[in-house]
Amino acid sequence: MVCVQYGGNAEKFIRRGWRIASRLKTDLLILHVTKEAYMNRSQEDRKKIQNWKKLATHFSATFIVEQTDKRTISETIRNIAVENGITQIILGQSARSWWEEITKGSIVNNIMRIATGIDIHIVADQNKN
Repeated sequence: MVCVQYGGNAEKFIRRGWRIASRLKTDLLILHVTKEAYMNRSQEDRKKIQNWKKLATHFSATFIVEQTDKRTISETIRNIAVENGITQIILGQSARSWWEEITKGSIVNNIMRIATGIDIHIVADQNKN
């Protein structure tokens, strides 16, 4: 399962997930978790989602957009993984600053803590310094 957000690396993560799934001879699931309703998204963000759907179709993958309001994003990712029998999760390195990780927590660290029995792959953001 590949988790994507609006940053510029989503396509890279999807392609990486497809290569891993191909090597493991398994299906690929692409997940986008959001707290905002579809109508509240910008036109640019909606276009990104449409591009991800096209990539999912190209790679014969399942694409899920999950809106969450009660659960944390980490819990939502873990729950979707468990429901779908996922054994590998691909995430981008945290987009949060050091201060945000201290005050709000790290989604990546939370997923690693709560997703027991699932391998976590962290893909470097080559745009970060």
